Amino acid sequence: MCDGLDDCLDSGSSRAKYYCGGGIFCVVLIVIITLVAVGFSTLEPNEVGLEYDSVALKLNEKKLFETGRHYIGVGKRFFKYPKSLQTVTLSGLGVRSGDGLAIGVDVAFTYRIATTVRDLVSLYLSFGEVDEVGRLYQRIATSAVRDAAAKFSAFAFITNRTAVATEMELLLNNQIVQFQGSSQTFQLLNFVFPRELEASINAQAQAQEDAQQALEDLARATVNANGIIARAPNEAQLLVQASRADAAEITENNQAAIFQVENLLRAEAVSYRQVAASLGLSNSQLLSFIWIDALNASKKALNIVLDTPPVLQTAISAG
Repeated sequence: MCDGLDDCLDSGSSRAKYYCGGGIFCVVLIVIITLVAVGFSTLEPNEVGLEYDSVALKLNEKKLFETGRHYIGVGKRFFKYPKSLQTVTLSGLGVRSGDGLAIGVDVAFTYRIATTVRDLVSLYLSFGEVDEVGRLYQRIATSAVRDAAAKFSAFAFITNRTAVATEMELLLNNQIVQFQGSSQTFQLLNFVFPRELEASINAQAQAQEDAQQALEDLARATVNANGIIARAPNEAQLLVQASRADAAEITENNQAAIFQVENLLRAEAVSYRQVAASLGLSNSQLLSFIWIDALNASKKALNIVLDTPPVLQTAISAG
């Protein structure tokens, strides 16, 4: 109980001051915790960041922050840039060929932003944050594709598509490296001609393919003919050699047969001379003997009409 009104007022004032002080402390503590919390900033994997002080409007040009959670203070934030490959697809991009025909092309490419502090500071000061950089690279790709397309005829898009795509990629690489980037891959996905020209171009392409096929067929036929001509002397020589071998074999066989007959005749002549000598036969008698012996040597029944030797005819008449 208060002894008086003044004592009650003094006691209430003390409690109010106590509560007020406690409330202020809580508020200050909450503010401090909040300020500390907002002073942290996080970089995701495959990200780097440049520190920017939005109070002083100043960019930290000396330090590049890597992946992780960083305390950079109140009023500061990161300008974040990716370390990984970024893919861009441009569809329905209007270009003109070297012969002035309008063509719609679809292309896709990947790029990587340089991640050194010097390159990123230069990139930010020149073009801004990562979204602006992405739009910059798309404009560069559009320009490169159009410049490359102007170097080729519309017909070349069909017959020499690889060369067209290679030239587009080359121009893109040459331009994007000037702005702290590098192109990793490039694809010419599709191209569309005006309808009234597409059939004509396809027919021309088919005619060229047919002509090329005819040239290849002619080249193969020429090679085959040359091969036949080259082989002909050798084959003729082989035929001549084979004929000579056959002739030599026939000659040898005939000579052997002649030799055998000659030997047989010599042997018979010797034997007949011995018979004539032993029997005392004259030449005429010997011929008659040979004639009769030849008839007896025949093993087949033959009807042969022969003139009788004169000696025999005389002998028969005398008998």
